[in-house]
Amino acid sequence: MIKQMPQAFEKMKKMKLLRISRNCLTTIDYLSKCRYLKILDVSHNQITSLDGLAGLQSLVELKCNNNHISSMKLIRSLPSLLELEISNNLLTSLDGLQHLPTLEILHAEHNNISK
Repeated sequence: MIKQMPQAFEKMKKMKLLRISRNCLTTIDYLSKCRYLKILDVSHNQITSLDGLAGLQSLVELKCNNNHISSMKLIRSLPSLLELEISNNLLTSLDGLQHLPTLEILHAEHNNISK
């Protein structure tokens, strides 16, 4: 099981798809230079924050369900996002979604959303 993002990802500037689910990741690091990344699956980890996604302007699909994410305030840095799976986390609000004008599909069930 992987406990942290491999620093080698920093050099994979042309990577378009990354599936690194079902590990023990707690953070999302070393992806800011992956400008062509379109699909990212970090589901079923122990991630607490979406820090590290800034700069992923081409990302259209993000799967981060079954983690420990409590805020989506950094989601605004993903202007091309079409699909977001963020179910089974620790969200209490969907603040941040208003900054995703292209979003078409949202899965946010099994959180603690109250507003």
